[in-house]
Amino acid sequence: MTTDTKVKTTQDLDWDLQCYGMSEGALRDVVSNCESNIALGDITMLVASFMSNAQEEIDRGMSDRARQSINCAKFILFKYVYKEAE
Repeated sequence: MTTDTKVKTTQDLDWDLQCYGMSEGALRDVVSNCESNIALGDITMLVASFMSNAQEEIDRGMSDRARQSINCAKFILFKYVYKEAE
């Protein structure tokens, strides 16, 4: 599990909101909650959930929100799934 502890500036938080639709800390909380609730810590289901959300958002014409959902899925893949595979 990664625990980046960089102090976020206002500019960083604005970027997070633009990129993910939430702060990076909130996204990490989503992952932490998922790990404690899913057998064997299967975060890949969380990634699939964000991707499914993106499909629905695209279907509803919510392209910016879909982009954010995809960014959330990528964040989880790069920070948690691929990191654990190393």
